[in-house]
Amino acid sequence: MKRTSWQGHWWTIMPRVLSNLPARRPPLETFSTRIAPEWGGVELHGFLARPVGARDLVIVLHGLGGEAASPYCMNALTRIFRSGLACLSVASRGADRKGEDFYHAGLSDDVHGLMGSEIIGEFERVFLLGFSVGGHIALKSVTEEGPRRPDAVAAVCPPIDLGACSRWMDEPQQSFYRRHVLRGLVCIYQEVALKGAGPSHLDEVRAVDTFRDWDRLTVVPRYGFDSVDDYYEKMSVGPRLDRLHTPALLVAAEQDPMVPAFTLRPHLERPPELLQIRWVTRGGHLGFPRDLDLGFGAQRGLVEQVLHFFRSAGR
Repeated sequence: MKRTSWQGHWWTIMPRVLSNLPARRPPLETFSTRIAPEWGGVELHGFLARPVGARDLVIVLHGLGGEAASPYCMNALTRIFRSGLACLSVASRGADRKGEDFYHAGLSDDVHGLMGSEIIGEFERVFLLGFSVGGHIALKSVTEEGPRRPDAVAAVCPPIDLGACSRWMDEPQQSFYRRHVLRGLVCIYQEVALKGAGPSHLDEVRAVDTFRDWDRLTVVPRYGFDSVDDYYEKMSVGPRLDRLHTPALLVAAEQDPMVPAFTLRPHLERPPELLQIRWVTRGGHLGFPRDLDLGFGAQRGLVEQVLHFFRSAGR
């Protein structure tokens, strides 16, 4: 049985606990846009922090079961704002708990719809920063064509092999993390079901205890996949990284207990020229030391290092 070290669990859990402590956030504008019918025709919501005169925008994408106001998203938004860039933390469809729809781990349509929205035209350069599944969606979006290409993309702890990661998360020892994520997903689905929509009965969805069952009852019938494995195969970005058309950074933790290294390495042995990979020894799932150095400039820290990468890649 594969296991991760206690350090990986510590770095995954403790930064999230600390990030829930009160912090001084920048002034926030509520954001909403209805994306075009070809991208699903749904309303997307989020929070925008815009320094005076900012010409560059970072779009932050949350992880599975999260939302635009998730602590790690708000922490990133605050740091990006303090660096002089505008930041939009946006919720994937349904993650705002308004019950209009629900998303899946490969749904890049929301990114394409957002990139074609009016607000994007207000900025000279636009970057994507995705966390966990948000990172997977960000990477997948830049293997496809859309209304506007971002200038660079960063994916933090992305599950680029959905099948391998799902099988790992469905192992008995992963129940703590699995149930935490599933609670968020069920909350999203509940709002859809209460409006009389959704492909499966709410009581059946509430009872799920594996990602495979979640996908079988919700994602597969909603989005027309032939099976759970068909969904994983068609949506995983790992096998299609050679299609990247935008400079990209992938940050992975050696001891990540939710997206373990063995699910990533087979797809990263021969990375394409546009992809830079940084393996981190001290860190967990979305949790890293404050002095993290990825080799992108003097200012330490995950967000600060990612911004250095964006500035150099987007020139």
